[in-house]
Amino acid sequence: MTRDRMQRPEAPRDIVPWSSARDWAPIAALLGRDVAALRAEVAALPDGIEGVALLEDGAPAAVGLWVAKGLTETGRCALAWLAGPAPAALAIVDAMEARARSAQARTLRVVERDAPGIGAELEARGYQPADAVVGMRRTRPRPPLALPAGLAEVGLEQVGLEAWAALENDAFAGVGFTVPVTADDGARIVASPAFDPKLLRFLVDADGPVGLLRGVVAPEREGENEVETIAVASRARRRGLGRWLLRRCEALLDAAGAREVVLRVAASNAPALALYRAEAWVERWRRGAWERAL
Repeated sequence: MTRDRMQRPEAPRDIVPWSSARDWAPIAALLGRDVAALRAEVAALPDGIEGVALLEDGAPAAVGLWVAKGLTETGRCALAWLAGPAPAALAIVDAMEARARSAQARTLRVVERDAPGIGAELEARGYQPADAVVGMRRTRPRPPLALPAGLAEVGLEQVGLEAWAALENDAFAGVGFTVPVTADDGARIVASPAFDPKLLRFLVDADGPVGLLRGVVAPEREGENEVETIAVASRARRRGLGRWLLRRCEALLDAAGAREVVLRVAASNAPALALYRAEAWVERWRRGAWERAL
């Protein structure tokens, strides 16, 4: 090592929230996203989730989402959407470990977005593989199904924010990469630029909501419309409602001009994966998650 190299100070590093960034282009580039789409998605995130960036010489070197929502129920915090070169990504993991400890979390989960080689580095630090996010795409449209007997399809105005939140919390209890939601979280989604009321639909029976679907139309530059949520109440499972909701959501996205339809699902959610594969969806990527006790 040369004398000049030895005397060169390390680049100054700092962890900052995305909300403090004037220019989101470097953040979006690390995540492989369009700036407008990223801003719209972040605007709809629940409370307790915020973007964080590791700055080196004032520029983002690694980014992620800090997830403290659900800490009371699970004892877990998470660093999701981790993206950046491995050294910078590990530095942001270190910072979030300290933050998780200060929040009295028992465990920290790290979910990769685009941080090549990070899995081996995390496992060397004592992290264990915990799950994976699976990205899937539709290979071909299929015809919509008849509405099941005894059910009606309605919009949010007939259901309300409280019932929406209750349905999601019931449907996704114990499912990987989900957190409890509130009526306020729903209101934030409704107020976000990407929200389209025609793409949020509910199935109801005489006792209330039993299922919901939500689609997201991507900006023209991204071109991938997403089946964001398919949820079936625990009391209404094994009635084929998931398949009906999936095909209905696809049809609504097609009507909105979708060129490609995609979705994300936890690898541990075996029933959902089986449904999507049976419905001619194929895996296109898989992003790992690792967890360790603090």
